[in-house]
Amino acid sequence: MSFWNRLDARERLLITVAGCLLIILAIWFLGVRPIMAAKQNAQLAQSTALRNLEIVQTNIPKLSSSVSKTTGTQPFDRNAVIQIAKANGLNISRVQPENNGSLKVWFDETSSNQIFKFISELTSEYSVQVSGVQMTRKESGTINTTLTLKGSRA
Repeated sequence: MSFWNRLDARERLLITVAGCLLIILAIWFLGVRPIMAAKQNAQLAQSTALRNLEIVQTNIPKLSSSVSKTTGTQPFDRNAVIQIAKANGLNISRVQPENNGSLKVWFDETSSNQIFKFISELTSEYSVQVSGVQMTRKESGTINTTLTLKGSRA
């Protein structure tokens, strides 16, 4: 405390003001700014989810009207996915078997119409169920898709 007592009143005031400014800046950069950024990220994620929902809602009726009432009879396997993808001009990014017997398939930079056509053809020709779909729209307007496919038992 002898340091503080040796200072003039003006110097104490300057150090106090600098300390207050430092505390205000710390609160702003460590408290307020991260909260504002999280809010903005949440709003962006919500708008992306709403766009994805809109894509699915507009394409599901097209898919269900084009799929035949009976499911395919051919046994489903990895080669079926590759053949149907090639026939539709889709490039598979990755295929991974899951523990429960299902197959996860990733497509990058595609259109939603291609994906829905792929699903329609796959389910009409092969004995398969789509148990999961995840679509993410990119800034370029294309989508990245992950499908979880499980062979149906006849």
